[in-house]
Amino acid sequence: MLPFFLLLMLVSFAHAQTPDTLSRDRSEPFYVFRYPDAFGNDLRNQRFAVPESGHLVGALFCFGGREGQFTTGSPRPTTHVWGTTDEGLPDTLAELAVLHATGPVEGYFHLDSNWENSIVPWFQVDLTSEDLRFNAGQEFHLGYSLQSPSPGDSLAILADRGSPETSFASEWRDGRFRFLAESWRGCNLFIRAMYVRDSSSDSPEVLMPSSAALRAYPNPFNSSTRIEWQGARAIDGELMLFNITGRLVGSWRVSPNQSSKLIDASRLATGRYYLSLVLHDDLVSIPLIHLK
Repeated sequence: MLPFFLLLMLVSFAHAQTPDTLSRDRSEPFYVFRYPDAFGNDLRNQRFAVPESGHLVGALFCFGGREGQFTTGSPRPTTHVWGTTDEGLPDTLAELAVLHATGPVEGYFHLDSNWENSIVPWFQVDLTSEDLRFNAGQEFHLGYSLQSPSPGDSLAILADRGSPETSFASEWRDGRFRFLAESWRGCNLFIRAMYVRDSSSDSPEVLMPSSAALRAYPNPFNSSTRIEWQGARAIDGELMLFNITGRLVGSWRVSPNQSSKLIDASRLATGRYYLSLVLHDDLVSIPLIHLK
């Protein structure tokens, strides 16, 4: 049980990291995807779920140049936003925005042989002028390609392997979009979405790629807390509650039409817990604090 618990903590910590550091979705980054590669116009992207109604205002990309050997030339990225198909792939008939960079990328993550020592900021794209509005539970795809690449231009994006394997990432290959899971197993590209909720006037929050948004209210809580999730696909799943030592202290099956669960905490000891929503290709976790 301990390795699974460590995975839950890793996911939770990744959600809490700020966008100027290299967030690790599931594990150590060990893939570097270059554009262009053998597949040509790759249009690599991640799928995101909208937690509440609001606006997509920006994109963050993690382009890598480990000692300068991956990214070459003067590549100018093009940012793309798509709607989604029923299969969870970008909808080629519903491309919502294409934004061309005005100049080449000037900052990259330079990683050593241990994939460390990187503090270069993420490459940020302002999407506020596109007026990209979404309703709660909607999904969209955020990706990139190159703008009129010159011979020798190469722009590498970092990724890691999903654990459990996910279907968030896809690319254009052989005339259509295909999940990276089909060729590279479960991969998470380091792409982030900057989103402003209608209910908040704060700075944009950074969304992680996920097919479900999970939250608890109240948290910290006393006798009970209500768990809510949005954007989950219509499949059966499971809520699992772990204490700080990694022991499973509660689990509940959730149905495809279910979007909330009231958890009775009367038998729980005071302390910190981790709650996970487990679906067939997704695992979303949040920390809980129980006070008496």
